[in-house]
Amino acid sequence: MSGMWTSHVSPNPVLFNRLMRPCVQFIRDHELFGEEHTSLSLHNLDLQVIRDPGSVLLKRSIHSRSVVDQHASALGEKVQRYYSKNMQLLADLCKNNTLSSSVWAVKSLSCGPQLGKDWAYFASLQKALASNQVVLVKGATGSGKSTYIPAALLSTEPQGRIIVSEPRRVAAISLAGYQQQALPGNLRQAIAYAVRFQSTVTPETKLIYQTDGVTLQYLLDDPCLLNVSYLILDEIHERSSNQILLLAIVLRVIRYNPRVHVILMSATLDEVQLLQYVRRYTASTSISLDNPQYSTDVSFQPCREDYILQIVDEIVTLHTTNTSLDDGILVFLSGADDIAVCLALLWERLSVLGAGKQGGRPWVVIPFHSKIPAQQAMYPFSPITGRRRIILATNVAETSVTIPGIRYVIDSGLQKRMVYLPEHSTSVLVVVPITMSSHMQRRGRVGRTQHGTCIFLYPKYVAENEMLINPHSSLQFEPIDHIYLMLQSFSQRFKESFPSFSFCLETTDLLDLVDSAKLSLTKQILYYTYLLTTARSSSITHKPTLCISVAGLAATLLPVSPRTALFLMVAYYYGVQREACLIAAGLEVGWDDLLGASSAPPLCQGSDHLSLLYTLVGPLPKTGMASQSYHQANRVARQLEDVLDKILKLHKDTLFEFLRSYVQLPDLMSDTSLAAETGDIIKLCLALTSHMTVAQRTSSGFRTLFSGAIVNPSGKSSCAGTTSNFLVYNHSIIIANKATAICCTEVSERMIKLNRWLAIGTPLEVVSQVSKEIPKAESQTTKLSFRRNVKR
Repeated sequence: MSGMWTSHVSPNPVLFNRLMRPCVQFIRDHELFGEEHTSLSLHNLDLQVIRDPGSVLLKRSIHSRSVVDQHASALGEKVQRYYSKNMQLLADLCKNNTLSSSVWAVKSLSCGPQLGKDWAYFASLQKALASNQVVLVKGATGSGKSTYIPAALLSTEPQGRIIVSEPRRVAAISLAGYQQQALPGNLRQAIAYAVRFQSTVTPETKLIYQTDGVTLQYLLDDPCLLNVSYLILDEIHERSSNQILLLAIVLRVIRYNPRVHVILMSATLDEVQLLQYVRRYTASTSISLDNPQYSTDVSFQPCREDYILQIVDEIVTLHTTNTSLDDGILVFLSGADDIAVCLALLWERLSVLGAGKQGGRPWVVIPFHSKIPAQQAMYPFSPITGRRRIILATNVAETSVTIPGIRYVIDSGLQKRMVYLPEHSTSVLVVVPITMSSHMQRRGRVGRTQHGTCIFLYPKYVAENEMLINPHSSLQFEPIDHIYLMLQSFSQRFKESFPSFSFCLETTDLLDLVDSAKLSLTKQILYYTYLLTTARSSSITHKPTLCISVAGLAATLLPVSPRTALFLMVAYYYGVQREACLIAAGLEVGWDDLLGASSAPPLCQGSDHLSLLYTLVGPLPKTGMASQSYHQANRVARQLEDVLDKILKLHKDTLFEFLRSYVQLPDLMSDTSLAAETGDIIKLCLALTSHMTVAQRTSSGFRTLFSGAIVNPSGKSSCAGTTSNFLVYNHSIIIANKATAICCTEVSERMIKLNRWLAIGTPLEVVSQVSKEIPKAESQTTKLSFRRNVKR
């Protein structure tokens, strides 16, 4: 391990090509970053979401944002008031229900196959694992893949641990809780979950439900899976970027450990394609699980544009006509905003049905989405007697979990995806139609423990003729900087034990290939954030190659984005790590709720980051959502600081030397006027580590120095209407076809000039010529929107 934490290698003299963009130019190196590519368009995401461009479901997705905004505007403060009131009611109803919850879970689980070695398919699974290191398990929704298989393997008392890797945080938490309630008492202490910033794992744990990101982190410590007997990759059909990298790594390392077995599970996977891919590396086979489900009635409805009101109407109708309060309703919406608006409308509609009126039966609404706190994530699985449970969920509820007591499913046919545009350093949150695999998964949420009804709020021909079969690979629309960095770190660590091991993203035949243009830009971003550096090649041509830097290795150990990791390391160098960890934690958990409840003093004006810090070190906010985010952010900050302390305790000298010499951090002791106060030091850390998200004022708005894209602070930002010439922001998103900077801070020109990659003062509009390469005789700093110093 110590061999990796050596001092950096100075960059080789290389020639640079300059690549034009509309109104912007930045330096790039063909040898380091790959082939040149054309700019991405904000108006053409090249993301096919449905077969028919005239689909009624596509039209619904396009107008869904405006529909939700109109309802939110009409409801006003009622949205927050009803949400807080509902969550308080839920908390009261779910208190002291541990015993009844356990009985309820066991009862619902006993409707299917027997647990442990008595499970009907246990013999088939054992036979497949006896002669194959990898087994594909394909089973219908509700067949027990995520619960029965881990329980059956746990009953065999394996020597190592059983890791079940889930694509979603909510699934990992809820499945672990479900198993703890359903399995015998002697096994409950052996079950735990691990998600980012939260873990219940102990030395006695034998079965762990964890997210794919946590599994990748685990591989850094145990690359050959020596402490694991079974690794289960659940919902493999989703093809997330973490899943794709995880599968590629695991298939290459298990040959060094024949005792570990890998199980790939899904209800809708492409069995033939996946088997062909796996068999390139090891022997594999597949088994199918057939679960005798209860019958399901299916209803397709006309597609109304205002799908929120259509959902509310359906729920009210079901609630008033069905007398059994045990029959729960599960509703699929596109996002948390939709859920909050729908919840408020339901409170208005159902509250008027008093106890003495027709349909005035008790009810409770349960939100269920990816941002829900861990304790609230168990509410859908908690028994609430005497009330109808109405669960408003996103696509987190469509896989992995069985929610007991569900009689009705209502499907809007929509989901949200965040599409990252690396050329513009921005993201677009788009509402898109679901795929056929999601359609089948949502349909499979009923008919598991009782007869059910599924109501699709779109015509039947849409599902049969217009939906795509499977979702796009996440590698196409998500950032891959953390994936590339994790791969570099893993390869370097693994080579210490196996020098012949070779694995790189460019040449590896992944299940889904990475676009070369996106990969090129990703390497640039990591290079300009000091997480990759150059080293001399051993080849005769002496071409420079990219390798992970000391800072990059440290960044892979921190459970935050690469850029945030660099910010934390620089803050540690200047002694403000506690404040930086609080800011980073606030950005991770409900920063908008925290800023909304902030009463920051004037000294924080012009900085959302400092306002966030002030909120987290101040008194507890009174509002419900802000209060939850406050506690969670402070807990996450302590965890981040602990991890940072452990890293720096081992590698402080090497890392600080890298930051001083390569990042060229200024000495604040010799120049106290630069940043005398803590707030100024935080601003300096942001300026030194924000390369893609620094913007300069122009006549048309703030223009990002890296990409040339125009961004402006949101109306809620403390920087709204600022007169500052420079802004640093956390990220940007496209709202109403305009790029909006999120979480902004004003910084001085002096601080910007200390960032060795950034150059300011050149009007971007006058840049119009492309020079293919910088003449060798020149020794200069290119004063464009982006720069690097090249010694000739």
